[in-house]
Amino acid sequence: MRRNRFNSSSIPAVQAKKIALRQVKFALICVFVLFLLAMLPAHAQLQKTINIGNGGDLGSSLDQLGQKMIQAQAEFKKGAQAFKNKDFYRAERIWLSAARDGYARAQFFLGVLYETASNDRYKAIHWYLRAAEQGDRDAQHNLGLAYARGLGVKKNIPRAIKWWRTAGLKGNSDSQYNLGIIYATGASGVHQNFKEAERWWLLAAASGDALAQYNLGAMYANGVVGKQSYCEAARWWLKSQSNGFIQANIALENLGRRVDVLNCR
Repeated sequence: MRRNRFNSSSIPAVQAKKIALRQVKFALICVFVLFLLAMLPAHAQLQKTINIGNGGDLGSSLDQLGQKMIQAQAEFKKGAQAFKNKDFYRAERIWLSAARDGYARAQFFLGVLYETASNDRYKAIHWYLRAAEQGDRDAQHNLGLAYARGLGVKKNIPRAIKWWRTAGLKGNSDSQYNLGIIYATGASGVHQNFKEAERWWLLAAASGDALAQYNLGAMYANGVVGKQSYCEAARWWLKSQSNGFIQANIALENLGRRVDVLNCR
C-alpha cells in the first residue's frame, strides 16, 4: 500500500524536511516519508447486488457470492504477486478486470500501479477517485495528497483536507499526520490552529506513528498548546524513540540537560 506524507514545504515542493513551531530550543521535525508499497492481503468486496426476488434463491446466491469472493481474492493476490515481480502488464490486466467490476481495493492498487509504474497520474487519479468514493481510506489519502501537491489534478488544499479528513476519521494515520502538518503550519492560507494539529497528531500517535509522537513532544516542549511541559514532551519523545525515530534521541539528550527525564515517567 502506498503511503506518503505531506510537509509544509510540499507546497509547492517536497524537498525540505523541517519546519519549526517557534524559533526556540526545540524544532518540530516534519520528515517527508518516501512512498512505501506494502502488498497487503486482499479483501476484495463484491459490490454487485444479490437478486433474491422473482423466485431467486438466497442460499444459492450466497453460495455463488462466496465462490466469487474466493475467486476474486485469489486473482487479486495473483495481481499483487505480478506487481511485486514487476510484471506490470499482468498486474494491470488482473486488477483492471476487478476494478471494472467495482472492487475498491483493485481500484486503489490499480491507481498505485499507474502512478508508480507508468507515471500516468491521470489514470491513477481516476481509479483513486473510484475507490475513494466507495470508502477506501488509502485511496482517499492518496487523492488528498494529489490535491495537496497538484499531481494529476489542479492543486486544491481544501479538497486535500476534505479527503484527508475523511480518511483520517477512518483511521488512516498518514492522513491524520498530514492534517496535523497543515494546521500546525497554516500552509497555503489555512488558518493556523495548534489545537487542531494536536487533535490529529494525537490520533496518529495512538496508532504508533513515531513522527506524530515526536511532533507532539515538540509542541509540549514549546508550550504552543497550553502550559509548557518538559515532562509531557519527554513522554512523547520516549514513545517516538521506542518506535525508531532517531531524532527523538537528540531531543531527549537536549531535554536531559534541563529535567530528569526518568522522573517524568
